[in-house]
Amino acid sequence: MPSMADRRKATDKRIYQAAVIEFGNRGYSNTTLSTIAKAAGITPGLIVQNFGSKEDLYRKIANDIVNFITSEFNKYSTSWEERCTAVVKYIIKNLEERPEALDYLNFYVTLITSMDTPDDVIQSLYDLYYNSPIETVVLQGQAKGELIDGDPYAIHGLFWLIMFNTIRTCFKNGLDYPPIDWFLDIIRKH
Repeated sequence: MPSMADRRKATDKRIYQAAVIEFGNRGYSNTTLSTIAKAAGITPGLIVQNFGSKEDLYRKIANDIVNFITSEFNKYSTSWEERCTAVVKYIIKNLEERPEALDYLNFYVTLITSMDTPDDVIQSLYDLYYNSPIETVVLQGQAKGELIDGDPYAIHGLFWLIMFNTIRTCFKNGLDYPPIDWFLDIIRKH
């Protein structure tokens, strides 16, 4: 028989996965604790007990996803192109091998494109990004003339948005993915 800790962990996982799907499909404003609870097969009170508010749960998922992408990006060499290429390949591989990867990709695209993402979540993304290895790589790419000039955060966000949305669209519609150079050319100077 599973222990209380194991049952709590399983419940937290169901809540978390249901929230990823609901936020990814509906956006922040159109998702309620009730819709997440219904999808997870639990009561809204259990979400509050285990995660706090809707915003706390959303913030946790957003930070987890951004931290994961950052860690994947930083596993590879210091070359901007090599890092981006590795992440594109990693995302495509995961979509094809893990069904839940699409839910996380939907959440991330919604996070970046939604006008209703809470300000403190956006601020935490800025805080995570600034003075991080990702900002350094973008600035290095700009200094070498590999990337367009401008706000590194905006350029980086635009790149990931276009990349992830394109991969997601190709995957959902059974289309071939563009070559890696297509993604890199989005940001390079022409």
